[in-house]
Amino acid sequence: MKVLHINCNYAGRSLHQTMIDTLQTLGIKCDVFVPIHAHQEIVVSPRKNVHMPVCFPRWTRYLFTYKQKKIYEALIKNFNPKDYTLVHAYTLFTDGNCAYRIYKEYKIPFLVTIRNTDVNYFFKFRPDLKKRGIQILRSAKAICFLSPAYKKQVFRKYIPKTLWKELLKKTYVVPNAIDNFWHQNSYINRNFTDTTNKLNTKKLNILYVGGIDRNKNLLTTCAALDALKEKGWDVHYTVVGKSFCQHIADAVKKRPYAKLHAPMPKEELLGVYRKNDLFVMPSFKETFGLVYVEAMSQGLPVIYTKGQGFDRQFRDGTIGYHVNANDYKGLATRIVSCVQNYERMSRTCTNAASGFRWEKICSNYIRIYQSM
Repeated sequence: MKVLHINCNYAGRSLHQTMIDTLQTLGIKCDVFVPIHAHQEIVVSPRKNVHMPVCFPRWTRYLFTYKQKKIYEALIKNFNPKDYTLVHAYTLFTDGNCAYRIYKEYKIPFLVTIRNTDVNYFFKFRPDLKKRGIQILRSAKAICFLSPAYKKQVFRKYIPKTLWKELLKKTYVVPNAIDNFWHQNSYINRNFTDTTNKLNTKKLNILYVGGIDRNKNLLTTCAALDALKEKGWDVHYTVVGKSFCQHIADAVKKRPYAKLHAPMPKEELLGVYRKNDLFVMPSFKETFGLVYVEAMSQGLPVIYTKGQGFDRQFRDGTIGYHVNANDYKGLATRIVSCVQNYERMSRTCTNAASGFRWEKICSNYIRIYQSM
């Protein structure tokens, strides 16, 4: 089996490169087409089977038809679709539209994944493209979501009920996996006696890892921690990540209990996870949120947003709690709930994180490929 992967997000993070490497280890031949603009940041290592042609100027990203024309021309120039068993498109509108054209012209079946930009930009703000999105979904041999929450949201908000039966029978939920580093260094020897004694004296260390921007909602976390401080909690808030919004970073810095750190390598980040008690990230929008699973691997219960990517991966209250993004009082309450059930929840987190391995996730994709 030979698969052509169309992935406009491949260059910016190592996540998808690890997935492709794992698929090839499991016997799937893969070529990857990555359409980029001239100023796009590339963080992945070079691979012979990965082609990243500059297809369009950055300013054309809002001109869907023109941008798609340029992407498809570059794809056909670099690949012969007839060489492939199937196509795997990593977004519905940008990548899926190319896969849809290949299907129409060459009859090559394709799988499409629905992600954050599909839900919160294209479906939401581009009603002129909704019909195209529905056409792509109906033509796809398989549809994947990273989480049950996004599946539920898309079907309820954007898919006509008359199509539910047709589309649901070829729909799958396949999450992402975390780097094997976190599995190899899973924190299974946490000293719960020391942790419990500390928490019983209302001392609590909260962690956030990721970009500092509006979407990650750090100010709601700060409001919740302010409320806990007023109730006698001795809280410490550690933030690790690059700042993309200075006024939010400044607002966090003003809290005497908060400390900001620049991004750090995973080897150093490991120790930071282990010094903290809870991971809190009530993002407004989130496709999945691998950082939740990284935190879980280190025994940290997690608090995530209701209705977003990580919600419904687990039953609420097992590895943490979901919260409404704007409800700082509810967030404060859930932080206390985690403390009250800490040892049980922490042990469950460590065990549950082991399921997010690339070998398992890629085996699921292979079964879907075979069904196509």
